[in-house]
Amino acid sequence: MLQGCSKSSETLPGLYAPTIASSALPDLDVRDQQRCYEPGVIIGEQALVELGRTRVALADCRRKHGRVVKAYVTLQTLNAAPTKEQNQ
Repeated sequence: MLQGCSKSSETLPGLYAPTIASSALPDLDVRDQQRCYEPGVIIGEQALVELGRTRVALADCRRKHGRVVKAYVTLQTLNAAPTKEQNQ
């Protein structure tokens, strides 16, 4: 596909991605690094019990999602480039 741009004996120049120090990005809370709990369905259990287990798992997952979004927004705010209004 790139043969029209260079001779076949030439190699393409290497592309280098910027390196970000791992210490520059804070780690997520250990609770938030794990996947949300999927309680599944226990055959023979009462429907209300299963519904309750599912709702508890969903509430936990929503809290986890909220914490991750909050951490991401905080990180995004810290890394944002200053605007004209911030410099004045």
